[in-house]
Amino acid sequence: MKRYILSSFVAVSALLSLTSCEDMMSPQSSSYLYNENLTLSSAKDSLYSTAGLLAKVQRLGERYVTFGELRGDMMYAAPTADLELQELASFSAQSRETLLRRSDFYAIINHCNWMISKFDDAVKNGEQEALVEEYGAAVLYRAWTYLQMGLAYGNVNWVTEPVLTLEDSEKDYPVVGLDELVKRLIAEVEPFANAKRPNLGMLDNKVSSNFFQIPSAFLADLYLYDGQYERAAEMYWNAIQEYEATIHESANTFSSSLRLGVNNSFAGTWVSEELVTIPYSSNAKDYHPNLVNMTFSDAPALLPAAWWLDDMSSNDYYFGSKNYVASTFSRVEEGGDLRGVVRLADGRYASGGAVSQVRPDGSAAPELMIYKYRYCGSVFQGATTENTVTNEAIGVTELSLLRAPHLYLRYAEAVNRMGKPSLAYAVVRYGLNKETLEDPLKVNPDELADEMPWENWNASFANNNIGTRMRGRGLGISYPEAVAEDLPTDLTEDELMLYVEDILADEMAAETAYEGNRFFDLARIAHHRGDNSWFADRVSRRFADSASAHALLMNRDNWFIH
Repeated sequence: MKRYILSSFVAVSALLSLTSCEDMMSPQSSSYLYNENLTLSSAKDSLYSTAGLLAKVQRLGERYVTFGELRGDMMYAAPTADLELQELASFSAQSRETLLRRSDFYAIINHCNWMISKFDDAVKNGEQEALVEEYGAAVLYRAWTYLQMGLAYGNVNWVTEPVLTLEDSEKDYPVVGLDELVKRLIAEVEPFANAKRPNLGMLDNKVSSNFFQIPSAFLADLYLYDGQYERAAEMYWNAIQEYEATIHESANTFSSSLRLGVNNSFAGTWVSEELVTIPYSSNAKDYHPNLVNMTFSDAPALLPAAWWLDDMSSNDYYFGSKNYVASTFSRVEEGGDLRGVVRLADGRYASGGAVSQVRPDGSAAPELMIYKYRYCGSVFQGATTENTVTNEAIGVTELSLLRAPHLYLRYAEAVNRMGKPSLAYAVVRYGLNKETLEDPLKVNPDELADEMPWENWNASFANNNIGTRMRGRGLGISYPEAVAEDLPTDLTEDELMLYVEDILADEMAAETAYEGNRFFDLARIAHHRGDNSWFADRVSRRFADSASAHALLMNRDNWFIH
C-alpha cells in the first residue's frame, strides 16, 4: 500500500548507499558499490533511486533544526543536554560522534551525483518528460544539501561526480567556502528555475510533491544571500504566484476583549502552510526525529531563550477586526505576541504558539518549553516509548523546510534592500494585496513607479493576505490609528533600510520560530550588512556571559562548526 512507501525509504536507501567516514565518502573496498552500468531510463528506476534519496534526507531533519536554531538567538541547550548539543550552542563544537559529522551530508550528495550521472542523455536534453522532474529534483537536493553543509561548516568539499571506488574517495576535492559555494549553486540551479516538482501521488496521507524543493524559491534564497536582490524578489514572487501562497487569517487571538484565554488557532494550522517538507513515516517502528522529547519533557535538552520570551510577551496586542480596533492592551495588563508567549495581567506567562507552560514535576511553578514540534507529530498507539509529560508516544511525521511566510518575509527582505522600505513593511503590517498597494498611506507610490511585474499583487488570491504581525498581535494592528509603529520620517535612506531590516529579522523570529532557519536568516542579513557585530549583538543575548559570547562571535569563522 502507498502509505508504506515512506516506511520503505530506509530499506531502499540501504541498497543504494555506501558507508561513510568522518568527513568524506569512504567505500570499504575498491569494488563498485553502485551499479555503474545501471541507467535511470524508466519511471520505476527513478522511483527507487528517488526513494533512496529521500531516506537519506530524513536523517538530516533533526540536524536541520538543531544546527539552525542552536546557533541562532532563540534556543539554547540545557546543561543536561548531550555534549554535542551544548558545544553546538556555545560555538565550541569539537565532538564528532554522531550529530556533528559530515558523512550524512556527503551520502546525499553522492547519491544525487550518482542519480544525475545515470540519467540518459535524452533525459538531460529534456526529451523524456517523465523523468525530467526527477532529474531536476536530484540537482535541487544536491544543491540544498551543499547549502546546508556550507551554513553548518563554512566550507565544503566540492564533488559533482559519484564517488564509487576507494580510489575515488582518496582524491583531493577542492574546498569551497560558503560565499563561493552559493555562486556555484546558482549556476547549477538556474537551468531548473522553471522546472516542475515530481509528483508521486499521496504517500502516507502526504502530498508527495512537497517532499521536493521548489526551484524558484530555492533559487531565490541563493540570490538573496548573494545580494542579487531584484532576481530574488522576482523568484519569490514567481513561487508565491505559482502556489497562490497567502498569509491568511489564521491567528492566535485572545478569546475576547474580556481576555478569557487564548484561541491558539495559528499553532495548529501552521503545518497546513507547508510548501516543502521532510516527511516521516506514520509507522511507529520507523525512524523519527526526537525533537518532541528533546524540547518537551521532564528534562528538556533544548529550551527557549529568556530574552525572546520577554520580547514576545512585552509586545502590545490589538483587539478588533481588520476594520475596527476595539481596544489595546499592553504589558501592564495582558498581551504579547501570541505566536510566541503571552504575559497575563498578574505577570505570569501563558502558552503561545511556539511555547507551552507545563508543570512536569507537579509543582506550582510552571516551566515554559518549546511545543511547536508537537504540532507536526503524531501519537503512536501501542508504542512503548512515551513522552514523560504528555504520557503519549509522539513521533514527528514531517518537518517544514518552507512555508508561505518564508516567501513573503524574504521577498520583503529583498525589496527593502532595493530601496522599497514601505513595500517591505507592508508585508508585516498590512498584507500585500491590491488595496494595500493602492493606498499611498501604506505604500509609497514612488517605490512602485518602475512598475516591475513582481510588484503586482492584483491576483485574487492575494486578497486573502494579511500582515504577518496581525497573526500574533491582533487583527486590529493593521489600522494606522491603532498603533504608533509606522516608519519614522527622520531617517536617511540607508538608516530606514536598516530599520526595516531589523523589523523583518524580528518578524522572522516570531513567524517561523524554531523551524530550523534562524541561523541562515541572521547570517544572511549580517552578510548583507558586512557587519559581524549585528550577528554578535543578537546571538549573544541568549548567553549568561553575553560579553564573552559577543567577542567570540565578532569573528565570522567562529559561527561555523570546525
